Amino acid sequence: MSARAALHSLSQSGGAVLAGTLPRRELGALYSAGCVRYEVPITARDRVGVPPLVGFVMNRVKGDWLEKLLYDMFVSTD
Repeated sequence: MSARAALHSLSQSGGAVLAGTLPRRELGALYSAGCVRYEVPITARDRVGVPPLVGFVMNRVKGDWLEKLLYDMFVSTD
């Protein structure tokens, strides 16, 4: 299946499909091109586990969204 066919299949299904429905390679190409996004619903009853990050050094670089997310997760789980 081509990326175009995967996008057509996605649009025909109403814009949402279950994980594993579309071929991984084509979905990755569409994601890289900004044509699709992943959505993972999380409820108040769900839990997120963060394994230890060996060798992680926090530099506090301003504007680094990933570092801010990790910091917020570490503070809230501490």
